[in-house]
Amino acid sequence: MNKPMVLVTWLDAKDGQTGWHSIEDIQKEQLAVCHSAGWLMYKDETKIIIMADYLEQDPPEYATAAMEMLDSRWAKQTPNRAEAMSAEMAGIG
Repeated sequence: MNKPMVLVTWLDAKDGQTGWHSIEDIQKEQLAVCHSAGWLMYKDETKIIIMADYLEQDPPEYATAAMEMLDSRWAKQTPNRAEAMSAEMAGIG
């Protein structure tokens, strides 16, 4: 892939304590500093798109990738999401 690998640092809102709060207290909340790494696919003044993973095969073996997705800790932790993504991957090929 002829794309640069990048580390993107970005800010995100985070939940403070639950319940009712004054506007002043909410405005005092600090943002969470987040980091994402991947290949830079697109960048303009309003957004950055990075891709963390890709399948490097010619031709791509989507069916094999779909099966291997289900044999992972990620699939055990998020089975519904893993099954949906695996089905989507299998449908590509």
